[in-house]
Amino acid sequence: MLSFTEEQQELIDNIKRKVWARVEEFWLDMMENPTDDSAFYEHISGVIARNGGAQRLPDLWELPLSFFAEKGRFALVLNLTKPALKYVPDAPALHPVVLQAFREIHKDCPRLEYYIRASHLRDKFHIGECLERCEEFLFFDEGEYFQHVNWGVGRVVELDVTQLKVTVDFPRARHKTFTFEGAHQYLKKIPQNNFLALQESKLETLREMAEKNPTDLIKLILRSYNNAINLTDLKSLLTEKVIPEDAFSSWWGRLKSSLRNDPWIELGSGNRPDIRLRGEAMGYFDEMLERFEKAHTLAEKRKIIRELAQHQKGQPLPMEKAAAFAARVRQWHSACDPDNLAECLNMVYLMEETSALMPTPPAPLEDSVDGILEKAPQLISFLGSLDIFDYACRALERFLTLHPEESVTLLQNLYLDAPSPLAQYAFEKLLERKEFQAASDAAHKLLEHFDRSPETYAWTARQILKRKWPDVDLMLSDFTLMDDALNQLERVRQKYVTGSYDARENRRLQSLLRAIFTEDKFANIASVIPRLSPAEAKRFHNSILTSPAFISSVKDNIDNVFRKIRKDIFEEENVDNAPKMHYCIAENLKEKQDELRRIKTIDIPRATKEIEVARGHGDLTENAEYDAAREHQALLFTQMEELQDLLARTRIIDPHNVQTAQISIGTRFTLKNTDTGNFETHTLLGMWEASPDSGILSYLSPLGQVLLGKKAGESLELELPSGGRARYEVISIENAFQK
Repeated sequence: MLSFTEEQQELIDNIKRKVWARVEEFWLDMMENPTDDSAFYEHISGVIARNGGAQRLPDLWELPLSFFAEKGRFALVLNLTKPALKYVPDAPALHPVVLQAFREIHKDCPRLEYYIRASHLRDKFHIGECLERCEEFLFFDEGEYFQHVNWGVGRVVELDVTQLKVTVDFPRARHKTFTFEGAHQYLKKIPQNNFLALQESKLETLREMAEKNPTDLIKLILRSYNNAINLTDLKSLLTEKVIPEDAFSSWWGRLKSSLRNDPWIELGSGNRPDIRLRGEAMGYFDEMLERFEKAHTLAEKRKIIRELAQHQKGQPLPMEKAAAFAARVRQWHSACDPDNLAECLNMVYLMEETSALMPTPPAPLEDSVDGILEKAPQLISFLGSLDIFDYACRALERFLTLHPEESVTLLQNLYLDAPSPLAQYAFEKLLERKEFQAASDAAHKLLEHFDRSPETYAWTARQILKRKWPDVDLMLSDFTLMDDALNQLERVRQKYVTGSYDARENRRLQSLLRAIFTEDKFANIASVIPRLSPAEAKRFHNSILTSPAFISSVKDNIDNVFRKIRKDIFEEENVDNAPKMHYCIAENLKEKQDELRRIKTIDIPRATKEIEVARGHGDLTENAEYDAAREHQALLFTQMEELQDLLARTRIIDPHNVQTAQISIGTRFTLKNTDTGNFETHTLLGMWEASPDSGILSYLSPLGQVLLGKKAGESLELELPSGGRARYEVISIENAFQK
């Protein structure tokens, strides 16, 4: 809302009362030192016009316009003229000062006088319309740049002031002509000093700036884009013509530090930071303090302290600058909940790192590391709750120093129950202290209780298989370890639910467990399988190839490793005339995989437990329950191995690739019994789909083998189930998967 001085308000009141003599007196007094507030003149012109005094405007306005023209403020003259011309377009009294101001403002335009003549601005009538038209000629002047949404940035090459048309050359569309109305609708004016215009007119200059004055180039771009741009858009902009795309990363890497030090540029954090041009200059340390205060997480705050340390290259900050950072940490610490010991300790460590930047250490915080550790009721969960891993390690080291008698037990429990990074650190501390038996006991316990810490389990298995801990004796074979890891991977995979709150964590855990088998080009598998018996190797091979946890390409690579190292388990395949592969539909493959999973994870463990229960009933020589349990377990192992073998050789029938030129797997066909004239319809699928009563035949059956390859119109003789033979003709063949 506009506010007015007492004198201005009295002027407005007299205008509303239409006391024009009094208005002129006030106006003359005010114009001895007129205000340059354009909003005032716009408001006054409206008040005068609404109260019937529009024709007085030219005489009143002549005074301030002449005053500002004498001061050389020609842009203000035109700005103040337009409110008056809105109500009195034909104002000859204003013509001389308006024309003078217009010529002064646009004196660098070579075609200015031509536009003045063409718009009739030099004539003393309808100044408002003529001024508007002349400004439009200058807006579309030859050499100006405009942007089209599809054609890019183009340059005006011709302006027709009689037809009111403009012609623009775009990089992707030459000599495009628009009416003034169309140009206003479809084109966006690009100032001559805008980056996009300079990219068309002075590309080599921009390339030289990128090489010699990159910070100035960034400022130019920022001024062209409302003083802000993000790194992604900046890269897209520059790699179009100025910088080769493959050179941008190194160019940006060299530029970042100088942008950080520039007082006019604010560079955000992260991999794709926002870049802004400040309204006021700010020093490097002031900017870093501002970022420090705005940082949302402890990790971000700590990163800024590290950037400062790197910037100083070992030298302390100026005391007046460093003190501000320490004061901020002290303020955050004072706001901590005293019962939140983890938050308090985070601030103590952050203050220690901040203090390292100061020429003289500040006064310590009220809390201390030792005091906080002594108050922590559950040390393992407390250490795991610290936001920064390095802080957790430092706190652990301090506690071990304070309580050496508790060190072994604490490290074992951390390994078993802490978050995986801290658990790994604790285990390495056991090894560093040569507590090999304690390390062995803890690792053995974890390997028997996967759910206690799955991530640490995966890490432990990988370290053991890589022979990282020669002094840790687990009494566990590599094959047993990998076999158990494969079962755990399948358990984790079964728990995966798309879109659930823990779906991401489940995928990550699957990846860690899969790495046991796939990392280093399947080195762990290659190391284990030479020492396996043929039966173990074959079972291990089938277990992996039938596991849904691995994609087909990984299974193929693992199969190649087995075939290269254990040729002996494939010798039967090489002499066996039976088909190596068999086909089924996807639904049945899933069903058989579920059946195998049930046998491995439910039935066999249950049978093993039954054996242990029966063993406890006494003498095994007359223990029928024990014998029955052993036989049941052996039967389950046989079923598992047979099913694994079949699943390893299974291929899914592709419904979209069924060949209907002849009877083949996946076809539905009609036969005519030429002896009786009856028609029969059958479908040819795999052994797991066969159901003769439903007309589904297995292609592996004797009848299926006879039918394979027969074409429509072909005759054949078949043996009937009841005995005897009959002649048939193939009538039609179609894709069984198409309705």
